[in-house]
Amino acid sequence: MVVLSDCHDLSDYHIAVPLLFDKLPIQWDNWNDKKIALKVNLVSYMPHPFTTHPELVAVVAQELGNRCKDTDIFIIEGSPQSATQMYAKHGYFHLPYNLIDVDTRTAYYTSKIQDEVLPEVQLPVALQDAILVSIAVAKEHQDCVFTGCVKNLVGLPPTQLYTHNGLWKDKLHDNDINMVIKALNKHKPIDLAILDASVGTRGCHMCGEYANPPIGKLLMGDDAFEVDCYGCELMGIPADTVPHLN
Repeated sequence: MVVLSDCHDLSDYHIAVPLLFDKLPIQWDNWNDKKIALKVNLVSYMPHPFTTHPELVAVVAQELGNRCKDTDIFIIEGSPQSATQMYAKHGYFHLPYNLIDVDTRTAYYTSKIQDEVLPEVQLPVALQDAILVSIAVAKEHQDCVFTGCVKNLVGLPPTQLYTHNGLWKDKLHDNDINMVIKALNKHKPIDLAILDASVGTRGCHMCGEYANPPIGKLLMGDDAFEVDCYGCELMGIPADTVPHLN
């Protein structure tokens, strides 16, 4: 199920997020006493809307804390620019949550599934048995047409284990990246997808142009593929032209 709300500026997060949580048919009590990982998108030095705004993350975390008891909420990212530097650059250090940099953690676990492209992958131990919330921004992407909540999981495998010639995670990108994206979402399914399409960006996902006019929406759902398909259509991109969403 996908629910959406108008969202045009930072103050709208405080209205839209509780509203969308109310609309979702999720039994939040089932999340009590659980680890909750908030996977953000911090791939660029460019601020929001190229990266997940910390204000949205703060509102989402607070709402989860209000609805779920005794949770361990943490933020996780693996960035080509160093997630720790990105946390500092984009104002995440003031948030009262543990900030995990995938590439500075040495403890990983092996996930195995039936998949021809990526049958096994190393993921941070922090994610094991954790509920996964993907908080992404809606962007056009040069390689994948569109990037949102589903593509966001490429940041989870550790860089040092999936890089061999200096290009970020080229062991993953050398395969069909769209199939890798699908596989990663099988290895660690997203429990809640939040797509910030308050603006939307065109061209380069790292430093392109703002959508004009801005999209002006915040989307949320329990099916990340469905959320991203909806986000594509809002940006005027037919979802059936995005390989990893089909």
